[in-house]
Amino acid sequence: MKNRIKEALNLWTNKEYEKSEILYRDIIATIDKTDERVPFELYQQLAGTLAAQNKDEQALQIHQFVMDKYADNQEISAVQFAMISYFLSKQLYKMKQYNKVLEHTELALASSSVCDNLLLMLKALVLFKLGKTAMSHNVAHQALNVTSNMQQKESIIQQFQDETGICLESTGNQG
Repeated sequence: MKNRIKEALNLWTNKEYEKSEILYRDIIATIDKTDERVPFELYQQLAGTLAAQNKDEQALQIHQFVMDKYADNQEISAVQFAMISYFLSKQLYKMKQYNKVLEHTELALASSSVCDNLLLMLKALVLFKLGKTAMSHNVAHQALNVTSNMQQKESIIQQFQDETGICLESTGNQG
């Protein structure tokens, strides 16, 4: 099974999304037939292949399924919950469902401090799309402030500028 999962990931990496989707669906169906629980990461990877093919509604359904199935599960960590929330929020952002993005990012930010920079960046971009430029700028600075890695900081600055046209100062200490 591990080899098939590696193969699906390699197909995705090589942008062979349709083949990757078919293989992920087969892997999930195979595991589902046993008494084993399907790891949520496999669903996330399937959703990623769907999103890469612009099958956004299907990707959203998978992300929502994962959130519903695993959110209240005591077997997943706060880190895993934050990642599930992040990927769901990212899909919602792609689909311009901004109020739902805010809802899910707030929930995830309240549950864990892991991937705060990613969640805060999504929140900043949504606030900008909703016309709340000053709030967006402040939240983007919060994302910078919780990021210690310089390469990640540069990525946040670039992403914010690409999406909003606003240049952030990496030394800014707002928030």
